[in-house]
Amino acid sequence: MTDKTHGLFRIDEILRSKNMSMKELADLLTPDDAASERSVYSYLTQIVRNQKFPRPDKLTEIARVLNVDIRDLFISTKPTDIQNNDSGFPIYRKDESGQFVEIGFLKE
Repeated sequence: MTDKTHGLFRIDEILRSKNMSMKELADLLTPDDAASERSVYSYLTQIVRNQKFPRPDKLTEIARVLNVDIRDLFISTKPTDIQNNDSGFPIYRKDESGQFVEIGFLKE
């Protein structure tokens, strides 16, 4: 079972970035039936609270409606090699030997 305070999904974060509510997402995922909409809203809430884990077809549909890659729905469990620091995000280029060389920083 997953930790209730640290979920697997970024659905809330994605909705906020799109200025979209959970109800609006439920509307887009259901037919024109108020009972179905309430059911989908409840299901989405349970996913966000780590009480349910959606089937792959449901994740695909959520990603399609939100216009994101399905991988974007998940919180990364692996730290990235490129970490932001005080200078910004490092920028690399490949040198003659094929090695990546840091050439600067991209500010946020």
